[in-house]
Amino acid sequence: MKYSFLISLVLLATSSFAQRGDSARNAIGIYGETNGMFSGNNVSTMFTAGIQYNRWNRKHFSYKLMLGMGNYSERDHGGSSSISNDTLVIKRNVLDIKLGVIGAGVKYDRQFYRKLYFFAGLELRAGYGSGTQDTSIVREYNKPLSTPVGGPGLMGLYSTEQTKDGVTASMFYAGFTPSFGLELRLRRFTIGTEFLNYVSYRSVSLPHHSTDATVDFDSGNLTQRVFLHYRF
Repeated sequence: MKYSFLISLVLLATSSFAQRGDSARNAIGIYGETNGMFSGNNVSTMFTAGIQYNRWNRKHFSYKLMLGMGNYSERDHGGSSSISNDTLVIKRNVLDIKLGVIGAGVKYDRQFYRKLYFFAGLELRAGYGSGTQDTSIVREYNKPLSTPVGGPGLMGLYSTEQTKDGVTASMFYAGFTPSFGLELRLRRFTIGTEFLNYVSYRSVSLPHHSTDATVDFDSGNLTQRVFLHYRF
């Protein structure tokens, strides 16, 4: 009777582990993401790096928690311009914020081929931090060029740029996005990449200025994430 009871416990534990399957492992690791790779001439970029934890509560369904640090940068696309003598002066505000970021999400995965898995999900993140709003000053002017024989040539356009230190700024940020990606699951590690496109809200406060709040969505501005997780 005693040995039958022990054997039953072993079989029950083995059966439970088998039902969980390989995809039921939890995972924790690091990630990094940026929207700068495909941003082109977009005026705002954001980079984030941190720690991510995944937990499966069903075979193909899991949730994730994230904690990290980010850097948000935004350049005033239009700015203001003026002409001084023969020089065009363009001034643009440059916002640079370092912020702490937290996030949570859910994902659903399916095996694609052997250890390769496709997944899709939804994610919400928020952050708060401070930095500065500086001023970028660009001066453009024409300057005579020299010909190979040393004589005067055509006029060429030259430009110089300098940054003037500005005021302290604080920012609250929130974003929501669907996501999809591909991951390679090894015995103890997972390596993957993920693509996201945030609908984002930001609120910037400057001393002696009213708070500026905007909602932004750019369908062509994908965020790319890479991650390395330890499975347990």
